[in-house]
Amino acid sequence: MKRSFKVAAVWDPEAEVWFSESEIIGLNIEAGSLEEFVDLVNEFAPDLIVSNHYSERDLSGVALRDIIPAVVIFEGRLNPKVA
Repeated sequence: MKRSFKVAAVWDPEAEVWFSESEIIGLNIEAGSLEEFVDLVNEFAPDLIVSNHYSERDLSGVALRDIIPAVVIFEGRLNPKVA
C-alpha cells in the first residue's frame, strides 16, 4: 500500500495562480497564494487518498497509524520534462 504521495505546486504567471500536479487521483488545486495552496492540499488530500487509492481490503484489519499517508508538497513540476 502506497504511503507517500507527491503534490507539486506550479506557478502559472499568466493566470497568477498556483496549480497542482499530483499523484493523488482527483486532487486539482488552484490558489492565489502558496499558503492557501498548502491549506487546500492538506484539507482535501487525505480523503481523496483513502477514497481513490485504498480498497476496503487494504483498510480492513490495519491500524490507522499504518495507513495515514504522507503528502509531500513542493514547488516545481511533478515531471520536470513536461513543459
